[in-house]
Amino acid sequence: MELMKFLDTKLVDCLDRYSSTQESVGSNLLKVLNKLENAEIIIPVLGTQGMGKSTLINGLLRENILPNDADETTCVPVEVKFGTEECAKVHFFDKTEVITVHTREELNEYVDNNYNPANEKHVANIELFRNNKMLENGLVIVDLPGVGSLTKENENTTKKYVENLCSAIFVIPTVPTIRKKEALFIKSLWSQFSKAIFVQNDWGETQAEKQESIEFNNKVLRDIAEELHNPYDNEIIIVNAYNAISGALRKDEKMFSDSNIMTLYDKIMQLSDNWETERKKVLVSRLRMSIECSKAFIQQKLAEIGKTREEILLAARSERYLLPQVVR
Repeated sequence: MELMKFLDTKLVDCLDRYSSTQESVGSNLLKVLNKLENAEIIIPVLGTQGMGKSTLINGLLRENILPNDADETTCVPVEVKFGTEECAKVHFFDKTEVITVHTREELNEYVDNNYNPANEKHVANIELFRNNKMLENGLVIVDLPGVGSLTKENENTTKKYVENLCSAIFVIPTVPTIRKKEALFIKSLWSQFSKAIFVQNDWGETQAEKQESIEFNNKVLRDIAEELHNPYDNEIIIVNAYNAISGALRKDEKMFSDSNIMTLYDKIMQLSDNWETERKKVLVSRLRMSIECSKAFIQQKLAEIGKTREEILLAARSERYLLPQVVR
């Protein structure tokens, strides 16, 4: 592959050294390129705790399989993938034994923080196999613990889902809108993807509230995209995930359709169907973004030459993503 020749040792070292993060940007990119041929189509669902990520996935599957009640919190990564034999396989950090379960009640014992507080059972990840058409071509949707609910062990496990060449679904808040915590979270992870789908869960807000939130959240996302040199199409999909799963279970097609879940479904399938032809484009975009970020880091360090520590800290505080008008 031509990109393998372009991403030589000197460029890898340069990207690793001149990065504003703790990550080895160049080395991670090289790993992605090396395993590209066998890469699954991984789409993690990301968001802060309580955004309704599990409910959203249930709606897409038309099945109430992942824990999603008000007091339930996903505490371990769950990979939803295709399988004609519907079951879940539980993998652990500290043992090779794999446990197979078949019902939601059994699954809750490992996924739900109420039954597995702070992941005391040391579950590394769970593979949930469903005989669902959406997953037939190798698509893997990953339900990840929300920000604020990750244990230290799960942080390392979660990283592997953003190191792969993939897209992601970000579930963002409607009311209140994106705040500083969410903005910093989006910025830290969106840099790993050249493509992302943004979804707001409809929890019964008024039309005016939803419209105002879309306008504000779009502005925040445009600012973050500009800073990361990422493409952004100004599209936020509003989905009533609760109505989607309720409509599916009641076989109420109008309720299901009105939830707007199919807009998200179509977007995911479009990404999945075109993945083979898009992969090189995505990688080129990610490489370009990495180079731009390294350039910005070097320029920042050059600008700091001769400045006092106080002047450098003052400049850092004026970063766009920290300004009150961007996040509140």
